[in-house]
Amino acid sequence: MQPNFRKYIVEHFEKRKTVYLTSKEARALAYSLASKVLSFLSCPAETKKPFLRVLELGSGAGTFLKRISASMNADLYGIDVCKPMLELAKRQTSKKVNFLLSDAENLPFRKNLFDVIVFQDLLHHLVRNSWALSKRNIRKALKEIARISKISFIYF
Repeated sequence: MQPNFRKYIVEHFEKRKTVYLTSKEARALAYSLASKVLSFLSCPAETKKPFLRVLELGSGAGTFLKRISASMNADLYGIDVCKPMLELAKRQTSKKVNFLLSDAENLPFRKNLFDVIVFQDLLHHLVRNSWALSKRNIRKALKEIARISKISFIYF
């Protein structure tokens, strides 16, 4: 992510971080996603192996991971580019959720680490002034997601 654009994104979310905790719409969206993921993960054992590692990209205030951590026993990770949002997420979630400061284009994980990768409302933050640059950034992020994913990733 280009430094000046990253700075814009960080400033944008830093100013609005409390909205993500107090907004009924943001909470409803995160809970809806959590319900869908939990439903997916609770398929019969004969059709899927149990999932052990879950990553949320653009985890923001951590509402999705808070909901997931209360309902399943897994290694949970959240990535965001905004440090104040991560600090907020750490305060509102359990200690078993790991949060890291990073962007989707340079994920700090080894290959094939995560069983499920979830992201919502993320890709449009990779869009820049130029369409060619935007395509490159989105492609790079999707390649990174595929690199660290064992099987699948979920986009809502």
